[in-house]
Amino acid sequence: MYPQTYSVDELSARCGLASYILRYWQIQFPQLRESDGSPKTRFTVNDEALVMRIKKVPLRRSPLD
Repeated sequence: MYPQTYSVDELSARCGLASYILRYWQIQFPQLRESDGSPKTRFTVNDEALVMRIKKVPLRRSPLD
């Protein structure tokens, strides 16, 4: 049996994010990329858990805010 996988749009909907945010996070977090450095096109349940952990990280504010 193959593990459940999700597209960018499916995973972003499951996590309550806009898909462009997930695509941006693929640039910022190497764990969300393939081993050759290219963006993933399919995500696993483990990737979903990682995205939910990233989502909980507080955003850094610039000193000008």
